[in-house]
Amino acid sequence: MNHRTRGQAGVTLVEILVVVSVIVPVVLAATLGLFTAVTTSEQTGARQEMQLTLSALADGLRTLDPYVACGTAAQYDGAARTAPGLADITDATGDVGSVVRVEYWDQTTGTYGPTCGTDGGAQRLVLRVTRGDRTVDGEVVKRNPDARPAAVAP
Repeated sequence: MNHRTRGQAGVTLVEILVVVSVIVPVVLAATLGLFTAVTTSEQTGARQEMQLTLSALADGLRTLDPYVACGTAAQYDGAARTAPGLADITDATGDVGSVVRVEYWDQTTGTYGPTCGTDGGAQRLVLRVTRGDRTVDGEVVKRNPDARPAAVAP
């Protein structure tokens, strides 16, 4: 057997195993935390870009002339794609923005509904921005400047 004598320095295999068993979990935890932070940051950035696209789409629709009486989602969607600045954003991000539904103001009931009988002077456009498997929804109210609807709800 090989015994240590006074003055010999060294590390035993057991000491090395103890140090490794303490360091490995610490390094793994730190790596997992870093990976989680990077993933969360990427998701937050993507969501912010999608919100920017949604805002540009809403602004483009809000300022779009003329107001289309009993306008459909397809009519507004086509017009929105030509809104200034929207193409620059969607080209850069790969987002797809669209008008998915139009609800029409009914002055009789004081609510928005899915069908357009007599145009009450306001329409709520439901918007959607898609990137891969992620979606962000929003809405904008389009008002007819020539009509004076009573108490249009947001």
